[in-house]
Amino acid sequence: GPYLIHCNEGKDRAGFVSAILECLMGATLDEVIDDYMETYYNYYGVEKGSEKYDAIVNNNLIKVLNTTFKVTDIHKADLGAEAEAYLTEDVGLTADEVSTLKAKLGKKPEFVDGLRGKALFCGNFIPVELGIPNNRILSKLH
Repeated sequence: GPYLIHCNEGKDRAGFVSAILECLMGATLDEVIDDYMETYYNYYGVEKGSEKYDAIVNNNLIKVLNTTFKVTDIHKADLGAEAEAYLTEDVGLTADEVSTLKAKLGKKPEFVDGLRGKALFCGNFIPVELGIPNNRILSKLH
């Protein structure tokens, strides 16, 4: 790495990968939602608290997380544990690779505005230093 996870508007591939990595690193569901919805605010002016905002959250992010984590109610799930299970059981990372990923994502930034070693939403891509061989997480998370 670093790796760029690119998508057209930051709500599909980049949004999904960001959400999974945020869950893995201990973000709350509200934090994940707020970050995911930045794209809808930036591109379409969708305001928090509006019917459209709630519909997008429920029909996009919540639905995808419920399906991805194989839970019926993501609001009651342990997001960190579910993300780790997803990465090991479905993506195929080893426990050591997930530990490395968490260590790199939790590492204090070392260069330009704190981008290195972080999963950050930046327009329509996120730079991520993963440290996982063969780029498996990126091929599975799109």
